[in-house]
Amino acid sequence: MMGWVSVGILSFLCYLYLSNAFTGQNLHVWGDEIIYSMDTRLDDLALARYPNLLYLKLFSIAGMAGHGFLELARSMNAALIAISVPFVYAISRRYCSRRLSLVVAFLSVVGPVTTYAAYFMPDAMYFSAFYVVAWCCLSFSGSRPVIYGVAIGVLCACLASVKPHGALVLVAFLMMQLALILHQRDAPATFKGLSVCGVSIAAFLSMHFLLGFLFTGTGSAGLIGGYSQFTSVPWGGDQFIYAAKLAMMLLQGHFTAIALLVGVAILGVLTTHDGADDDRRMALHRLRVFVACLIVLMVLVTVAFSVRIADGAPFADTMRLHMRYYNLFFPLLYIVAASYINAEQSLSWVLRVLGTLLAMTVVTTIFGSLNRFIPTELDAPELRGITVSTGLLWGAAALSALSITLFMIRPKYGARLYLFVALPVMLMMGSINVNEDLRGRLTDMKGDKAGKIVKTFLQDDAKHIGFFGDVVAICQAQFYAGDSTSFLYLLGEGEPVPATLVPGLPVDGYLIPPGKTMPPDTRWLVVFGKRPIPDNYKTVLVFPEWSLLQRSSDGVHFD
Repeated sequence: MMGWVSVGILSFLCYLYLSNAFTGQNLHVWGDEIIYSMDTRLDDLALARYPNLLYLKLFSIAGMAGHGFLELARSMNAALIAISVPFVYAISRRYCSRRLSLVVAFLSVVGPVTTYAAYFMPDAMYFSAFYVVAWCCLSFSGSRPVIYGVAIGVLCACLASVKPHGALVLVAFLMMQLALILHQRDAPATFKGLSVCGVSIAAFLSMHFLLGFLFTGTGSAGLIGGYSQFTSVPWGGDQFIYAAKLAMMLLQGHFTAIALLVGVAILGVLTTHDGADDDRRMALHRLRVFVACLIVLMVLVTVAFSVRIADGAPFADTMRLHMRYYNLFFPLLYIVAASYINAEQSLSWVLRVLGTLLAMTVVTTIFGSLNRFIPTELDAPELRGITVSTGLLWGAAALSALSITLFMIRPKYGARLYLFVALPVMLMMGSINVNEDLRGRLTDMKGDKAGKIVKTFLQDDAKHIGFFGDVVAICQAQFYAGDSTSFLYLLGEGEPVPATLVPGLPVDGYLIPPGKTMPPDTRWLVVFGKRPIPDNYKTVLVFPEWSLLQRSSDGVHFD
């Protein structure tokens, strides 16, 4: 009972901290945050760029807060992350003591991954929803195949409706089931495993169709939506060669980062639990297989996606290491490490060789093996948090390598050093540094100011707005004041607002995206910079860096 009381207190404190940690910060991610916020303002979710239907429906509530929509969205993110704490604790309690499970639950929300609460993006909701799915995957295995399969299929469909990556969690679950069938090798287990696989797939497809019907009225929600645009360009022969080289480079980066951050846990995944009774041994085996399937699958998908959007050629965006596709699984790895805290066993020579390889990989980070990569606070927050300082990176690498080495000698000592020293240092210092990065957006830029003022000034009339000027300012302003009817128009320094811009007719490539038309019901223009204004526009607000204009009716000119 005391354990759950402590979990409740931890969840509440987590919510209080996260709901206030990012107050006053402006838009961070000018691409995804704008897209998701625009899609939550759609009346018809079938028009959404990405099929995150469950997320979009829930976060459409943020629009009720008016110009405070971003703070409400962040408060919702904080609540969702706090909700994950009891599920992480419940999973850990299957394998660890109450106190150790509390430590794991604390570590799961003390690291940089919780900074996802700062973004108007589905990552915080995905984090929370995943641990509901993981708890069911690991706790309901003794249920009847139909019940187990339906529960997993339905939950994975809901997870995929938060982020399409949720479909891959179902794939990892199916991989786990097949691996367990091969491990047990008896007829009843095979029948049960195959039954669970079949039922879960059917339940997933049925629930996915149902969610599409409920939210779009068509049932054709799709699985990847706008993500397909990144794979629509055909490749030539040379690009496959470049792609193979880039894939190897990215695999090396991901392997090094994983070894540094969770190397002890990775070695634990590969180690069997000797001395445990049959039920506990099987439960731990299920956990290790599930984590292994998740990490291997998502790393390969991440590398494949990164290579594909780069068309086989390395560039800065690809070098960011998109660890956010799998870093939310790290608390499961913390649980794996914690399960060895009292283990009395020795590792085979094969595992010692693998452990030596992991430790040596970690040591290479001291000599710059990660220098070619660009970990950002969004895509690789755990890595970003410890690579901003050379001294911190060296210290983290030393602690991580020492933990791996001790784990090879006596697993319980390596697990203790990792859980009680190395991991808290990496998570807490990483969180401090990433939060310092995010605080740089406390200062309003001109686009932030314009968007907030226009939203406050126009209130419910903040619709059908065009944004003219440089790309940074117009994107920022659109985030705060735009909606699905708004558009962006790029203008150079001093370039006039075009008098020939006629709503409903095609315009040139200055419009974002190119080839669109100016919406026929455009009424307002936010113009950045000092520019000549056509006669059919009336200046309503004037500031040193921008102006708000009102468009006249066709054929009417303002004096």
